[in-house]
Amino acid sequence: MATRRAPTRSSTKCPLTYRSAPLAGADRALVGTIEHSVLGTRWVYDAPHDPAYVAELLRTIVDRRPRSRPFGRPRERDRAR
Repeated sequence: MATRRAPTRSSTKCPLTYRSAPLAGADRALVGTIEHSVLGTRWVYDAPHDPAYVAELLRTIVDRRPRSRPFGRPRERDRAR
């Protein structure tokens, strides 16, 4: 989310996860649902309440590197081409 307030501009990062089925016991973390034209209904959650997000975040911190590369960033092997 970005906010524009004179004289500064700021942004707030809100990590979200989505699932193909409701996450048991996470009703309070449910942000809402979305409809995907191919995948169907997706349940969107406040990520810190999603065990999959927490596990991946901790793994990234411990390993000190992400498992996947950021969107739009070329692979190391593709940079030399």
